[in-house]
Amino acid sequence: MRHPLAAVALLLGLLIPCAALAQQNPPEPILRVAIDPPRVVVGQAATLRIDVLAPNYMTAPPELPDFQVRNAVTRQLRSVNENEQRDGVSYAGVRFEFAIHPQEPGSYAIADQTITIKYAAEPPATREATLALSPIAFEAFIPDAASALQPFLAARNLSIEQTVNRSSDQLKTGDAVTRTATIKAEGIPAMLLPPVKFAAIDGLKLYPAQPSLQDKTDGRTDVLSSARTDSGVYMLEKAATMCCRRSTCAGGTPARKASMWRISTR
Repeated sequence: MRHPLAAVALLLGLLIPCAALAQQNPPEPILRVAIDPPRVVVGQAATLRIDVLAPNYMTAPPELPDFQVRNAVTRQLRSVNENEQRDGVSYAGVRFEFAIHPQEPGSYAIADQTITIKYAAEPPATREATLALSPIAFEAFIPDAASALQPFLAARNLSIEQTVNRSSDQLKTGDAVTRTATIKAEGIPAMLLPPVKFAAIDGLKLYPAQPSLQDKTDGRTDVLSSARTDSGVYMLEKAATMCCRRSTCAGGTPARKASMWRISTR
């Protein structure tokens, strides 16, 4: 017949090493990284997803790099809080998403990046950890059917329009005409929209202005809308009849409006 005290002693002998092992190997933070899709059309976005989770809870927001990649435009999307259970341990954290728009064909890699977190390992004690991201890469390409386009532009709801404003109704030498062309699109950053080229016109001196770039992201859908505005001022230097032909962007896409005016010496 077994003695009850012996059974208790045996049970304690089994539990004490397990408790000691748990103290020696406390739960560690979790870092997951993925990119989707792994192959994209130039100008379109590959989405970088990063899950950062810590045992119990984080005591401060994670410190992330900006994930800027050479020859690409990176913009941060929404972040979402996450919770999960693993081996009886509660984890809390955040999913971060970044849209990376490649500017040219080739391979793009994200490597040698770290994330620093602070979390309540054993509340109220706080622990700090630096997590290294596993290297990850994606490819950018231009479809064969569009390989001859220069430049190549992949976007939705693309439009271009032009306006012409005169400094006076009856133009004369010394007056000015301002041409403005605006390209709008969805799904591509304004930085990747091509510039509009204004042609030189005999008898007019052209003064181009710095372009205006605007990006707007819908807070609910993360849909990106962009606009690029190019403008220039033509100073009228001599009498003539001038035709302001349609502007073209670098790829040859015409603007919608053209104007003609007559310049007198008076």
